[in-house]
Amino acid sequence: GTTLIIRNSTISGNQSVDDGGGAVFAIDSAIVTIENSTIVNNTAGDAAGGLDMAGPLAATNVQILNSIIADNTNTGAGGDDCNTNSDPITMNHTLLEDTTTCVISGSNNVTGSDPNLSALANNGGETPTHAFASSASPAIDAGQTANGACDGVGANPDITSDQRGITRAQDGDLDGTADCDMGAYEYVPINCGIQAAGEPAVYNFFEDVAINVTNDGTDLDCISVEQVNGNHPNATSSGSADALETGRYWVIEGFQVGGTTPATNDFTYDLTLPYTGADADSRVCEWLEGIGPGFGWDCQYSSHVANTSVTRTGITGFSDWAVGDQVGPTAVSGLQADAASPANSWLLVGLLVGLLASVTAGMATRRIRSR
Repeated sequence: GTTLIIRNSTISGNQSVDDGGGAVFAIDSAIVTIENSTIVNNTAGDAAGGLDMAGPLAATNVQILNSIIADNTNTGAGGDDCNTNSDPITMNHTLLEDTTTCVISGSNNVTGSDPNLSALANNGGETPTHAFASSASPAIDAGQTANGACDGVGANPDITSDQRGITRAQDGDLDGTADCDMGAYEYVPINCGIQAAGEPAVYNFFEDVAINVTNDGTDLDCISVEQVNGNHPNATSSGSADALETGRYWVIEGFQVGGTTPATNDFTYDLTLPYTGADADSRVCEWLEGIGPGFGWDCQYSSHVANTSVTRTGITGFSDWAVGDQVGPTAVSGLQADAASPANSWLLVGLLVGLLASVTAGMATRRIRSR
């Protein structure tokens, strides 16, 4: 029968109008091997938008390892991601979101969970990939690792880089051990080499998070960005306005060579954060905990791309960051909040715990909280 081997590949956005298997269709004596591949967002009119193993197939004829099969659509009867016609297929260390009509044998699989992927995009390399939208994805560091790389099925060689060419395996969950990720994309939690790259240089993370290092100083060499889906625990709300409860925040850290010692000297960067409601009222907000005598949020604005992103320039420190919406022109920094009309609009922060102030002259109420 026909032999099909899929390695380190993304299959996304395909459609089978009348039949099953928007991504892969196999029947009878076909031999199918899928390793470290991402099969998502495919559609079929019947029998699974992802894989249709129509059979009869022996369990050993279909071997799937270290892969992601999720977010596919079946507009007919049966499951969305996989169909096996009751014949089991062999699957190990693979995320299968919808197990309906899919009979599998094997171990260390993740079933019923969303892999938390971003849209298909240019994430580096020669071909588009689906990056992880969050470091909390259950597919990160969940693959089968061998010799510091991703294991291959049987005697197949190990996979030493992802679809983009990024080295596998990475310590994506920062537990001290480099483990292979499921799928075609290997999550990299930290970006190093800034001192050698020179400046200015732009570093991209997740969905349109961009850091433009304009001055790397004497010791900034690595940047780590963790995106958290949800409001910051200290996010504030101002009634009907969204304020800082905009659904995501980012923990951004900078390190010296080696990626462990914090960078401290004379660096400057610009930060662009994604926000679908971005306009002239949007702000890039820094959580000030542990930075000088101030507390609360420092919200400033340099530019925006409508309904896409907001940018702040001239940043000299690392912290937690969020997008503020309609937080007003006040920027809390150090001991003073500077208003658009400083002659009649001011407040002091940092000396009083739990201070709640209303800024006059038509400005919105800001609530400043200590922890």
